[in-house]
Amino acid sequence: MSYRDFLRILDEGKFMYKVIPGAGHGINHEQPERVNAEVVSFLLEESRRMKEADPSAIQPGTQP
Repeated sequence: MSYRDFLRILDEGKFMYKVIPGAGHGINHEQPERVNAEVVSFLLEESRRMKEADPSAIQPGTQP
């Protein structure tokens, strides 16, 4: 499977992904600050979406 095939599968499945230049297979070790920032950003955005969809889905005091 080529890189383009893999990206097509991700796009067709509507998966969220980020391509980080210069990263290898051990990205969490190579660029931990970038990985952490991306994870936190994703979680905050999902939390916001959940709250908009159903305000009772997120209880007070459970998000930053």
